[in-house]
Amino acid sequence: EKTTPVTARNESWQLAPDIFVQALQLGKAANIVPVVDLFARKQNALLEQYYTKEDDAFKQTWNQDSFINPPFRLLPRVVAKILQDQTNAVMIVPDWHTAKWWITLMRSGIIVSELVLPSHLAVYRNNEGNFMTKPRWNTRILVVKGALYQPEKPISMARVNQSRPSREIASHQRWL
Repeated sequence: EKTTPVTARNESWQLAPDIFVQALQLGKAANIVPVVDLFARKQNALLEQYYTKEDDAFKQTWNQDSFINPPFRLLPRVVAKILQDQTNAVMIVPDWHTAKWWITLMRSGIIVSELVLPSHLAVYRNNEGNFMTKPRWNTRILVVKGALYQPEKPISMARVNQSRPSREIASHQRWL
């Protein structure tokens, strides 16, 4: 299998088909069957219904079971939107436990299932079928049920950005 450097920014990356099948199976086990791919291009959409950059997923209501594999830089907004719209979804995320969006997700209590994909697996491929060079992080498939979220106050980006890990969460993260 061919690999491509992780730094190739202008590529249209797609989840490897076998990883996508695993993600769908994990979602199905939790009664979540994605019908819309929220962050896709025509070339890499994995579901018949999808939103492109021009459609702007953040301007849509996320009220259908969704597949979410966003650019990593958008994850704080994605987590806020999931909580706001109480979205059910299968997500692909980097295993970055110290990121504020991760801590917010953990505190929310909406993760119902997860699977860690070790960094040695070829998770992403480009349009030519070349796999991304193995990153230095693991990837996680998360299944989330937004209806489990019971906010004290409506979620906002300001709250996401101000999240601080509690000692309990920080302690828990050491054992993951």
